[in-house]
Amino acid sequence: MARGLTRYLPLFLLLTAILFAGGCGGTNFAIEYDYDVKADFSDLKTYAWLEEQGSETGNDEADAIVREALESLLAKKGMRPVQSGEPDVLVGVTYEMERKIQTRQIDSQYGYDQYDEFRYRFDTRPETAIIDYVEGTLIVDIASSDGKRPIWRGWAVGAIRDNMTIDQIRAEATEALRQVLEKFPPPATRRK
Repeated sequence: MARGLTRYLPLFLLLTAILFAGGCGGTNFAIEYDYDVKADFSDLKTYAWLEEQGSETGNDEADAIVREALESLLAKKGMRPVQSGEPDVLVGVTYEMERKIQTRQIDSQYGYDQYDEFRYRFDTRPETAIIDYVEGTLIVDIASSDGKRPIWRGWAVGAIRDNMTIDQIRAEATEALRQVLEKFPPPATRRK
């Protein structure tokens, strides 16, 4: 890894700047969410951060990027942070990563020869491609104001790309969080 890039390694690990190994565009996130069906999401206006246990990524700049993006997106939903008093909910962000290895069988019966002419191959043995990548998860938690009961969780999952600039990381983090928060608050039709 290039010398300058290692400085931003935690940024790459923090987010799921998702490009599944097949090389899709950078905004294809696998988004999921779950929530407490008994929770009331109708009048959430304020939040505070879940008690910090140190840096989420080990990189203050990475943490600031994610927090800034999350605060901006929550503001668009009509929520504001509070420093004193009791907030309606507590908000937290977690990053996880896991090394993955994927194998694919590629049928080589048809293909192009060295002169780019399409031809039928009599050698029909499949080839195996091994893909090694890091899968990341960016998780947003929303808990009750006392922090004892989770009421909503949304997350984005995918493969982490290398060679991203700080601006690309900021854009990817913002887009991942935007897609996750599209699911918040949850639809009223599922509530009981």
